[in-house]
Amino acid sequence: MVTHSYGGLIAKSMTYISATNGNKRYESFIHFLKGLSFIATPHGGSIWADYFIKLSKIIPLFRPSERIGDLNVENSNIDDLNRWFRDNIDYNMVEC
Repeated sequence: MVTHSYGGLIAKSMTYISATNGNKRYESFIHFLKGLSFIATPHGGSIWADYFIKLSKIIPLFRPSERIGDLNVENSNIDDLNRWFRDNIDYNMVEC
């Protein structure tokens, strides 16, 4: 699977859910996954997300989507997902 930008975070989340959910329907994702490539994925969040959030406080008519907040560099969910991914994905689970 080749992912780009936010899609890389979605793929990581799908991998986490399929590995930890215990639901056979979700587990099939990780078994069919043969590789995972990330292109321009904001693994540590994005300073642009921080910029847009700050800009929306200055310009009231500028309202970024809620997904922008998910990309904040201080988002602990992104940190937790990255930590889990590094610690649990090995070459036996996903052939990268």
